[in-house]
Order: sequence, then structure tokens, then C-alpha cells
Amino acid sequence: MGKQADRRATVVSTVVSTAPERPKRQRKPAKPYPEFPLYAHAGGVWAKRIRGREHYFGPWGDPDAALERYLEEKDFLHAGEPPPHDETCTLDELVNRYLAAQRAKRDSGEISAVHLADCIRDGRRILDCLGRTRPIATLTPMDFGRLRAAAMAAGNATTASGIIIRQRSVFRWGHTSGLLPEEVRYGGTFALPSAKARRRALRANGPRDLSAAEIRQVLAAAATTGGRGVNLQAMILLGINAALGNADCARLRMDHLDLDAAILDYPRPKTEAPRRAVLWPRTVEAIRVALRRREAGVNRRGVLPAELAQLVFITAHRRPYASVSAAGTPVDTVGMEFRRLLADCDLARKGLGFYALRHSFRTVADETRDFPAVDLVMGHLPDNSAGAAPFAARMGARYRQRIGNDRLAAIAAHVEAWLFPTAGS
Repeated sequence: MGKQADRRATVVSTVVSTAPERPKRQRKPAKPYPEFPLYAHAGGVWAKRIRGREHYFGPWGDPDAALERYLEEKDFLHAGEPPPHDETCTLDELVNRYLAAQRAKRDSGEISAVHLADCIRDGRRILDCLGRTRPIATLTPMDFGRLRAAAMAAGNATTASGIIIRQRSVFRWGHTSGLLPEEVRYGGTFALPSAKARRRALRANGPRDLSAAEIRQVLAAAATTGGRGVNLQAMILLGINAALGNADCARLRMDHLDLDAAILDYPRPKTEAPRRAVLWPRTVEAIRVALRRREAGVNRRGVLPAELAQLVFITAHRRPYASVSAAGTPVDTVGMEFRRLLADCDLARKGLGFYALRHSFRTVADETRDFPAVDLVMGHLPDNSAGAAPFAARMGARYRQRIGNDRLAAIAAHVEAWLFPTAGS
């Protein structure tokens, strides 16, 4: 066993030593001749920008090999296609190609801008931890152990799980897209945190719902914040009446609402699962007030741009409530304004945000025991149903063709009576 361990250690050290490192205190070399098509990159490699991004072809010390690789791959790269299998593919090459594919999915509506921003952030973490010019063929289980440790240091076990899942997707995409000749093997060192650790993290944050008194307090506070609070009151009511989240409110369109019938019909953007709810009269009136204020702004400042015209809620600065900054960071104005309200009401708790309204709705609505109807309001898929075995829930959903509005109205009435016990409804 000792000799085998020594041999394994020798192999690992040999593989790791092949990773190109930027020469210390060396100046960039000049091109071997003026027509040489590559330039010396600060990372210690010969590079060329193609279709708006940099590609790397080999270390400074071997310009002939770099040129040969460039000539082999240039036709593929200029066409926007991955080159044939190449064991010298670097992490930078993989991450940037993956992010380009994710941006295309964002543009086609398959993923959200927020998810793309998470992918960009976690891709950068891979490069910061393991090195931009590191050939993927040289990665070892020790490297993936370091990557997991970095994810664990970024937050609690729940946060780390999300980071690791997204980073695994980068390597899996590299293989399925044909960029990598074989699947990357993590060696057991890139595992998700245990279910026990995730439960501990959730428990450490405390309850993630709000009491009826706390929601009433937040609604009252929103009513005192002037024009900004008009939209926020309507959003809070939609959160506890129809289980909408931050992004749901920000993306809510006119065609999702039938205010005369008090019906919201709004497939969940995250999964396209159907979602329908009966709205309380007070929720309908709050939305109408917000729309009247919005129309007054149009009359005063001119017609809205096309991308805002169908949104129910826009900010006072005529911007969407959910966007992405120039740096690629998600901007959640709904969440920011709600957390400000919580702080004003001395209700701020770790991990508590606008989504607490969804938690509150589900907790109270489940008391009706009409779990399929509650799932429809939540936009939950059948295998997430409470109170039934997953198989039974799935089979029931396959045979169930519709859920009547009377059942949705009963759920809405139950939650309203909990929130406003003196309303008599």
C-alpha cells in the first residue's frame, strides 16, 4: 500500500506541475515575427480575440505549438463552434463558453436574468479558486476539494449547495457540448453538504414566515410611505393572497389579471407551472389604485416604452422592479423596499424577505387540506404536493383536468379570515 500511495502521489504531483503558471517577474515576450497572429497574454499564454472573446493557445515558451493549435481551431472558433476534443482546454475557455450558452438561454427566455447572474458569479469563483489558464485535464480531487471549501465559506450549507450545483453544471455542460472528451471526475471531494447540514442552516435562520399581526403592521407602514407605498401595498397583498414572490410581482403583466372577475392566472416563470388564484376585494382595489397612479404618471410624463407598457408595476423612475445592473448583478427593488419596511417596523430578521409572504400563505392555506388547490395557487408541481404520497399526487394530477374557482375562493377566504379576523370573511 505504501508503494501504491507513493506512485499516486507522484502522478498527482506530475499532473499538477503541468499547469501553466504566469512566469514571475517576466515581461511579455515580443511576437516571434511581425505577422504572428497571436499576442502575449498577461496570463503567460499566447492568445487571440475571436468573436468578442479571448482564446488561449499555449504558453509563451512554445509559440510554434501555440500557432499550430490556433491554425487547427481557428475555423471552428470563427464559426462560433467548439473545436474538436482537446485535452488542453483551459478553465477560462470552458467557463466563458458555458456562460455564452447561458446568455443565449436567457435571451430566449429559458432562464431568468437572475439565474444567469448567479452562473456568472459562480463561474468567476471557479476561475478565482483554480486559475484561469489551468488546463482542465490537470484538475485533481484536491482541486475540487478546494473549490468545495470556497463554496462552503461563501455562506451556510443551503447557499453552498446552490453554488456547487451551478459549478457542477459548468463541467457537465463541457462534456455534453463536446468541448471536453470525457466527464470530469470529482473524486468524491465535490459533494453537496449533507441534508443534516442543510436542515441545520435552515433552522439557524429561524421561522421564515410572518404572523398575521406582522403582515398587518407592514401593510400599515407601506401606507405611510407616500407614492412608493401604493405599489408596495398591492404587492404585499398579492404575496399573501396569491403567493406571489418578488420576481412574480415585478414581472406581473396586465394580461395575467382579470380584475372584474377577481382572478389571477399567471403561470410561474420559474417552471411554467400553471398558477391561478381568486383575489380579495381589497387586493383588487389596491391593484386598481396602483394602476391609476401609473396612468397618471403616463399622462404627466408621456407614453411608456414598449418593454414597460404591459407591466402592472413600475418604479417612480419608470423602470422595472427587477433588472440586472451593468455589472451583471440582479437588482431586486421589490425585495429592497420590503426589507426597508421590515426594518422600519423592527421586524428585520436574518434571511427574512418578501418571500416570507409565500411561506405564510402556504402555512395557513394548508389548514384547508385542499392540497391540490393550494398547489395551484403556489404554482407547485404535483410531486411537491403536501399530504399525499408523491406517486399518488402525480397520478391524481394526470387525471385531474381542472380545479374550480370555488375551491380557490375557499382558500382565499380562509387566509383572509386569518389575516383580517374582524373582516367577517
